[in-house]
Amino acid sequence: MNITVVGKDIKVTHDTGGDFTLPDYLPPVSRLLRAECSIIPEGVYLKEGSSGVTAQFGGTAIYTVMWADSDGVPWSTTLESNYESAVVIGQTAPARCMVDTKTENVYCRVVAPRKLSLRSRLVSRILTLAEEETTPDSDGGTYEMQEQEETTVRFYRGLGQDLQATYTEEATIGEDGSPIRPVFCAATVVVNECRQTGGTIRARGDIILVCVYDGADGLYETTKRIPFDELIDLDGMPETDNLQCRVTGTITSLNITADENGIRADIIYDLYAEAAENLPVPITSDAYSCTIPSVCTYRDASFLRSVCCFTGNVSVNERSACDTSSDDGNVCAISASAIIEEAEAQRGKVILTGKCNGNALVTDSEGLSNVQFSVPWRYEVSAPDVSPGDSLIVWGGANVTSSSGRIDKSRGRDDRLCLDLELSVSATIFSEKNKRILASVKVDGDKPLPKSSKMTVYYPDPDETLWDVAKRFHVPVSVAASGGNTTPDGKPNRVMVI
Repeated sequence: MNITVVGKDIKVTHDTGGDFTLPDYLPPVSRLLRAECSIIPEGVYLKEGSSGVTAQFGGTAIYTVMWADSDGVPWSTTLESNYESAVVIGQTAPARCMVDTKTENVYCRVVAPRKLSLRSRLVSRILTLAEEETTPDSDGGTYEMQEQEETTVRFYRGLGQDLQATYTEEATIGEDGSPIRPVFCAATVVVNECRQTGGTIRARGDIILVCVYDGADGLYETTKRIPFDELIDLDGMPETDNLQCRVTGTITSLNITADENGIRADIIYDLYAEAAENLPVPITSDAYSCTIPSVCTYRDASFLRSVCCFTGNVSVNERSACDTSSDDGNVCAISASAIIEEAEAQRGKVILTGKCNGNALVTDSEGLSNVQFSVPWRYEVSAPDVSPGDSLIVWGGANVTSSSGRIDKSRGRDDRLCLDLELSVSATIFSEKNKRILASVKVDGDKPLPKSSKMTVYYPDPDETLWDVAKRFHVPVSVAASGGNTTPDGKPNRVMVI
């Protein structure tokens, strides 16, 4: 019988970016306001070579840059850079190889009024799952086998690719009679519900569209929700309809059109479904022969079990340092991302902690300024089967679904930036349990065990099991248990007659 085990769980750090020249229709940069980077993965490929199996992966880094021109008018644009990386993951190809790439930081420098230097530090996590045989090797002899039942996980994935969503609204007209233009737009996929039926996952949620406008009273931000309801086929047929499942999404294209007819957002996105089911698996932990001497070898096996797949929400209300010195400062827009840093198993629950990193665009009498922040968050998920000290593997992430902020006008405080963030946290949590199992059993010598016609009175140790006693005397377990040698619950009596 095969079990699913973790092959590799490694992280690699790599850089992407380059020098970019702004298109001629955009004004030159007078003051840089902020730069962000989102990742669109393109897949992972396994390649065999002399050094082993290499996982090759890559994708596209989408930079969104916002700046002010010489008149203080804000502008933004998107720029693209491809990235690729490779890492050796073992000598044999795994059953599954999953890669998750996130942006750790973004560096932007104005080289010339129309030229920007953009660099991003990316962190990619590679998780491989392998299948391992648990049936022990045997020379074909007749042996008493100690069979037990453990749990292993079966993992499924699915992809809904190039899905489309559209949002339209009437144009907002400014005081001069012209439509108010969006300066900055971003979108995020948030899955609120997912259910499995056979080999299909149904995902419902919203695409959250955030736009920053330059109105008569300055910059302001709007948030719109675009609902979706999609079916995603899994790459296998589960044995039950009780899968633990979750769905995440990535925006692959966002096109905003704004004119006198209104605003139109054309969005293309991908949905990724993950599902897991825990299956019973028989294992052999020990063996012996009743007729001939035998020798056993053992090994440690790692049993991977799905604790839970979940999607939840958490509110973050924190304060952060703000270096603006003006008393009339106001927060006009916030962009932020969230990461999971640690997972701790407690009795009946798992505690996830992480950070929200982002930028607040602040306007005051001196113009626009960008304030960076990093605040903690914490989320609890129910997991009845976990205990303190359990080894956990978390595969997932978190998204900021809404954000707002204000500047505390009180004097004498450094943490003047007050943040209210809403997060969507989605993850699959596995636990690992190591157990000694039988690797092989074979005959030791060619002489049979001596036969005894005498009865033996035996006083088992308190921690000895019926199997231990039967193995000691080379008799079947049924013989060791006969003659009133066991208690009502099947344990050895304090005195046994073999």
